Order: sequence, then structure tokens, then C-alpha cells
Amino acid sequence: MKVKPAYWKAVVCAAKRDGTDCSIRLTPEDSDDIWVLYNILESGDEVEAPTTRKVLHESSSGEVTGSQRLKMVLSIKVEKCDVDLLAGQLRVNGLNTKENQHVKLGSYHTLQIEPHGPDEPDYFIRLTKERWDGLAIAALEQCLNSAKDEIGAVLMEPGLSSVVLHRAGCDQPMVLHRVQVPAAVPKKKGPGNEKAIEKYISETYAAMRKYLVVEKLKAIIVGSTEATLRDEIYRRLLSEATETKDRNILDNKNKFLRLQVKSGQPSALSQALDEPRIALLLADTRTAHEKKLLDAFQKHLTNAEDNVDLTAFGTNQVLYAAEQGAIKDLLLADSLFRSTDIRERRTIAKVAETAARMGAKVTVFSPNSRCAEELEKLSGIAAILNFALFPND
Repeated sequence: MKVKPAYWKAVVCAAKRDGTDCSIRLTPEDSDDIWVLYNILESGDEVEAPTTRKVLHESSSGEVTGSQRLKMVLSIKVEKCDVDLLAGQLRVNGLNTKENQHVKLGSYHTLQIEPHGPDEPDYFIRLTKERWDGLAIAALEQCLNSAKDEIGAVLMEPGLSSVVLHRAGCDQPMVLHRVQVPAAVPKKKGPGNEKAIEKYISETYAAMRKYLVVEKLKAIIVGSTEATLRDEIYRRLLSEATETKDRNILDNKNKFLRLQVKSGQPSALSQALDEPRIALLLADTRTAHEKKLLDAFQKHLTNAEDNVDLTAFGTNQVLYAAEQGAIKDLLLADSLFRSTDIRERRTIAKVAETAARMGAKVTVFSPNSRCAEELEKLSGIAAILNFALFPND
């Protein structure tokens, strides 16, 4: 997420002034950012963003003479939103709050918000809230400060390839593209065999180059059931990069790791991630940090001695601990953002605000992860304490 420091400072200051309304300009850069926006958006927020809208042309008598789709900037008051992470899209629906020559005040419109990279430096959306609560602040702050640790992979078997992405915090790979040769590759060598294999390799290589942004990834796994496949893809990659003087590939060729995998299906990525070189790269990711926190919490919970319990879980216990300044680490499940109970959200937000103000580190757990599922069993909110508050029964 790209946010100018001045805007971020204004939001934090507004939150400290008992929730005074404030706008922030930001640019989502990937699907993680889209997910964060989806979590922090609430009914009644105002979102301004570039969009397109079909505009009807009318004659002086009011008869429709044609239509045209125009680019414009609209500001809407949020009524509902939904997200498609695979497509990297957030759709925000509501009423137009600023009339212009093409769209009347109060007209319904849906903004479609997508990630934008460095090639679109001027793109931004403006988000205005009546109150920036502790949950929204914690999620945005964590998003801004966390590294985007990702592993890209092309997984191959004869006739089938999958280009996938492993995001920190997610147990399931994100399938970016799948290449499948229409007919089975002939087993006997000959013109038909060579032509089919060349088509398969070319399509796999093109998909890898199109969907994997090498400079943004920690590593790229080139995995296959047969060594000849991964060696040929890797050879072709370096050959073309040398010929075209592609510095993105040449300067990052040490990121490419050739591995044996069980199939060309996305599920084969889990096997590759267990490889020691990959495990080492992932050791400091958000996933590992969350697991370390949860393990520490469980250790304190099960090994408490001498009536000393350095844990709290459940809204009431954690809120009390926050008010006493006892929290060292606050653990929050991202599912809390989607609570339809306004009172519950406000209570959780109060916990986050109080804990942060008293010096606690607030961590919002990644969606769709095993750690998040374990935390949700504890009501989605837990804390590791600096000192004991509750008797160990």
C-alpha cells in the first residue's frame, strides 16, 4: 500500500482526537492491499476514485440519441462492497456524493478498485471515515510496515503447467495461470512429438514471464516431474534475457530454484515449500511471525507455573488487560473486521486503540491461514501479557 507520510500522520492524529473524521489518499499495489481495504471499509464511508460510466446522449426533446463510456472521478458513500482476490478487484457500491455534468447527485454507482503499480504513479483513491477506529489503524499500519514476501512458481508435468504464487499468510497457492496442451504429448519421438513439446514449453515460458514479476519475488521455483522440462525453461529464460539485455532477469537469476515436484498441479507447491532453501527464505515472513506469536501464547497458556498466567483471551479479559497496560502483544483475527455487530466492532476497536496507546504491539493475523483458524477458536482476540492479571486455575 502506498500512502504519503503526511496523509498517514493526519489519520493517526485524527484517531487520537477521539475519532475526528479525516481523509487519506492511498494507492493499492497488490491483492493484499485490496483485502485490507475490503476489511476497513464500512457502510457510510466515502470513497473517491477514478472510474468509467456509460453516459447517454439526449436530444433537445429528451430522446436518447446515443451513448458513450467516459472516464471520470466519482465520490460515493459506501453501502456495500465485495471482493474477488483472485482477480484482485474490490467493488464498492453506493450513492454519488458530488454532482458533475454527467452523474447526478444521489445516483448509484459501483467503483471497481484494482492494484496499480509504479507505471501508474498518479493513481490514487481517497478514503474518508467519520471515525478511524483502532482496527482500521492497526490493519493499515501493519500493511504499510510489512514486507510482501512471496514465492512464485511454475510447476510442470508433460502436457500441464501451473503458474502460481505463494503469499505470506496463505496456506493455499494463488493460481495465476494454467497451461494445458489440448492433446497428449506423443510418447514416440518424431515431428509430432517435438512440435507438441515445443508448443507446451513456449506457452509455459510465456505464462511465467507474463504473470511472475521477478524483481518483486523472494524466489521463483521452476519445478517439474522431469529434469529436462525445468532445465529447458531455465535455459530459455537466461538465453532470452541475455539476448534482450533484460536486467530484471539477469540481476535476479539467483532467485530461480530448479526443483523436482510431484505434478504440474498447484497443490504440488506445498511439497516445494518444504525444500530447505525455500523454508529458509520464508523463515522471516509474516506467516512465521504469526506462528511464533501463537506458539508463544500457547506456551504461556499451557505451561503457566506458580499461579502465573501471562495470557488473556476473549473480549472482556483482553479489554481489561489493555486498560491495565498489561499487554505486550495483541493478537487479532482479520474476521473481526467483518462483524456485523457494531457494538462488538467498537469494543474490539477500543481494545486495539487502548493497547497500542499503552505500548503493545498489535498484529492482525492473515486470512485463510492455520494460525488465524486457531486464533478464531479463542474468539479471535488474545494477548500475551507483560505481567499476570488473572489467576491460573
